[in-house]
Amino acid sequence: MSIPGDQIKSGWGVVCLGPWHLAGMFALSADAEKLAQSLGPAYAVTYGDHVEGTPEFSFTSIPGG
Repeated sequence: MSIPGDQIKSGWGVVCLGPWHLAGMFALSADAEKLAQSLGPAYAVTYGDHVEGTPEFSFTSIPGG
């Protein structure tokens, strides 16, 4: 199942760390924040690299984490 922005290689990812879920990739942080807010407090926005067509997303830090 594809996610919003599945073709974006680097950008703002909306993630839940436990259990792992990459909900979307965005070029603009504001768009990522909008999705994260709609999904609830378990989701965070962080910048990183995404492997197209997969749930793989690497990043160095989570805001507030």
